[in-house]
Amino acid sequence: MNVITFKYIRQLLENIENKYNLSFCWIGVKKSDYSVLPLVMSKDQEDYLKRVKLRWDDSPFGSAPVGIAIKTATPQYSNDILNDDRFLPVIDIIKQKGFKSILAIPLFDVNNEIFGVFVAYSPKQHFFTDDIIKNIRQDVESIQKQIFELFKKDIKIEERLNEYLSVLYDIITYINKGTASNIEPKHIATDILNDLDRLLNSDGSEIIIYNETDDKLEFLAASDLFLENFGKLSFDLEEFGGLSPFMRYYMNIEHAANIDYEQDPHASEWFIKKGLKSVNSTSVKAHIYNKETACVLMLMRKEKISISESELNIIKLVNQALFSAFVVRKYLMDINSLHTHLEEIATKDPLTGFYNKDMFETFLDNELNKSVLRNLSNSFSYVLIDVDNFGYINDAYGYQVGDLILKEIANILRNSVRPIDIIARIGGDEFGILMPNIKVQSAKLIMENINEKLKNEPIIINGKKIRVSLSMGISTYFNYNDEGIPYSKKEIKILAEEALRKAKHLGKSSIVIADFNDKQPDFMPVYELINKALDDDLIEPAYQPIYELSTGRVFGFEALCRIKYKDNVIYPDQFIEEAESLGLINKIDLRMMEKACKRVSIYKDFKLFVNISAKAFKDESFFKEVSEIVSSYNMQGRLFIEITERESLSSLEKFEEVSEFLKYYGVDFVIDDFGSGYSSLLYLKFIKTQLIKIDGAFVKNINVNYRDEAIVNGINFITKKLNAKTLAEFIEDEFILEKLKNMGVDYGQGYYLGKPSFDIEKYLT
Repeated sequence: MNVITFKYIRQLLENIENKYNLSFCWIGVKKSDYSVLPLVMSKDQEDYLKRVKLRWDDSPFGSAPVGIAIKTATPQYSNDILNDDRFLPVIDIIKQKGFKSILAIPLFDVNNEIFGVFVAYSPKQHFFTDDIIKNIRQDVESIQKQIFELFKKDIKIEERLNEYLSVLYDIITYINKGTASNIEPKHIATDILNDLDRLLNSDGSEIIIYNETDDKLEFLAASDLFLENFGKLSFDLEEFGGLSPFMRYYMNIEHAANIDYEQDPHASEWFIKKGLKSVNSTSVKAHIYNKETACVLMLMRKEKISISESELNIIKLVNQALFSAFVVRKYLMDINSLHTHLEEIATKDPLTGFYNKDMFETFLDNELNKSVLRNLSNSFSYVLIDVDNFGYINDAYGYQVGDLILKEIANILRNSVRPIDIIARIGGDEFGILMPNIKVQSAKLIMENINEKLKNEPIIINGKKIRVSLSMGISTYFNYNDEGIPYSKKEIKILAEEALRKAKHLGKSSIVIADFNDKQPDFMPVYELINKALDDDLIEPAYQPIYELSTGRVFGFEALCRIKYKDNVIYPDQFIEEAESLGLINKIDLRMMEKACKRVSIYKDFKLFVNISAKAFKDESFFKEVSEIVSSYNMQGRLFIEITERESLSSLEKFEEVSEFLKYYGVDFVIDDFGSGYSSLLYLKFIKTQLIKIDGAFVKNINVNYRDEAIVNGINFITKKLNAKTLAEFIEDEFILEKLKNMGVDYGQGYYLGKPSFDIEKYLT
């Protein structure tokens, strides 16, 4: 979009705004995915437009004046926004902005087809009378042709995506080489910047990675065209004393934006004299070795050219890819820092910063040894904590909010216990606290204070008050058990688990001290449960349906491992980690796979999806047994093995060999949780897959998070270019389902479509 034209249209909007004393007005274009993209605003109200879900479909988001105006081709208004239920999801920001009335007028092209909408807000109730609407409509009609021409001439990035994918593939290749050789990232970056210049017709591009913590340049590269046009980088000790003021300013914010350089208050006179007029810029911020680092990629132009949102996203992706190449190189070259980083990963939980389960076990060993040597009973307290109804919280608010709640709980725990106490996150919503030199009765008082605080002060996330409570079980060391033998670590843990189980049964906020004389006979540690499940054939698959979204027909089932013990169903989060540490996970996977194949094989039209552990790649016999199961139940061409995208690259290197072996037997790999890790795109090099499963963390919020929507759209696009298909998980409501259908995603699963069930027939009627 030409900057001069953009300013001209903005001035026209400002004239309308001033003429009628409006708060704000903007023009947007309708998109084929039923969203509305704001194109020009009379003033900067981007925070508001990002909060509002702008759509023109039949969803609740399309029922407001903007969506109805586009659908009906007639002006729409609301003269009392604050009491209009359609605006309830964004009522807080509407109050903040002072909007009380809204008017939406459809815009028509030369063929009398609707291409967009004009929207205006007034600070007065009942402002938009028939006469005012008529006058504003006449003003808008006088500029809609210019708006249409502006939109029509906007760069069509879709025509360049094939070329872009080729450039991105080159970046991935370079990153891959960087993991195994001494290739120089600066040379890689220069090649990519030259390609980017050609792709987006810029006057020259430049990338800078800067360590803000130490005020140190980490990486600098510029295209040949940049040096030819400007002759000097944005980092220069002689001219700027380091980073140019412009570059230093934009390093401090995460952005992807078009910038009028000549009007920017941070612009350098030196570059203006060299003819620099506009910049297409993107930046990302990250922690490398706990240091704040910023990466900026800029296209510097001698013409005033403002590019589309899609092209800005291209620059951002290239920026992130180059940054990844730099990080890989830095990790390999800086062994000491790598060791520190790996040690942090090995001992700490990344979400809360607490110790992880393995380190917690080590601290318990140390505390127990001290108590045995000193022959002291009740010398420390071992506390297990479980967040009540956390599954419901995740279902109601989403996993991102769930993570924020866990971080808030972590802060409360950290601020409530003593400095010498050791806190760990030992499971998804489970914490452990080891409290030296304190009796269990005193520990219970501290825990009661924590629950009292949560009772009186709900956790506030995104303006929502969320009530949270904790159940707790407490045990300690006693000199001797009933057999006259000192209590072991295993017994202390079992008793705390039993106390926690009793607390959960008592209700929310309960705290139970372990009763050493009343161990329930049917309670057993996890390792005994796993062995019993294998010995007594207690492993059972539950089946979650997978639907073909375009037809609504069942495509297949994902088999999910469960243990049925007495009247209980035990879920994987309660035994998988222990099974892996015991080396029994492959046996569980094979047992579950065989049962699932036997069950599904009788239905000839359905596919079967099963998960396996990465440890399978270390067992040469595992995949031979898989091939025997497939042959036994005639599942050739119907079995898909899911390998999570978070697994290590050391396993991926074996994929090609294993994949070729399994393909002979009609078995294919599926990439699970795609998009969640740094190596996402590298997976596409190692695994030639028919199907990619999009990480549900992106899917479940696509109706409220435009970033997640863009990521899902991008994954779907790249997948189709590779002649593969996409499967989206975590489909939790009708709006998500419709959005995915409109995107062209092929298959889907989630609680809205069907929950896991032992009764597979319920989904076949």
